[in-house]
Amino acid sequence: MKLGNVIVFGDSYSTYKDCIPEGYAHYYGREDTQVCGVLSADMTWWHMLVKECEGNLLLNDSWSGSTVCYT
Repeated sequence: MKLGNVIVFGDSYSTYKDCIPEGYAHYYGREDTQVCGVLSADMTWWHMLVKECEGNLLLNDSWSGSTVCYT
């Protein structure tokens, strides 16, 4: 399946440092979140989806707030 153009509107788990608009809070890409195993933007769900489905990411407009759980 080919996605075409993609825009992500998401929460903390959709963010990655330098992959969202400047000034937006990010969850992944911080030193304290490296224990989660997401060590690069290539490891995020949205990057893997866009790559697998041959999409074109136009914008990731996600903002980090609170997470669903803390464990």
